[in-house]
Amino acid sequence: MEGGSRSRVEFRYSFGDLCLFRVAFRALVIRHAFDPSSPLLSLPVENPDVPADADVVVYGARRVGARLSLLRASRRGLCYVRNQTINH
Repeated sequence: MEGGSRSRVEFRYSFGDLCLFRVAFRALVIRHAFDPSSPLLSLPVENPDVPADADVVVYGARRVGARLSLLRASRRGLCYVRNQTINH
């Protein structure tokens, strides 16, 4: 597992301006400065490697080789992909 920082992240489910609920998780946050020539993100989607002291792993500013499913279940949890747009 790559190095990263531990923090709390919050997911909100909203309908317009109305927040219906919020859920907080212990997260391992792995951020990189975006580099178009960096290697593609490769995730162990079938059996994700989530450390014992974290509920989720958050990756930021990474390139993906192919579109990922927005939501996918695995044996150890859910893989949720929030944004796959190219915006550099």
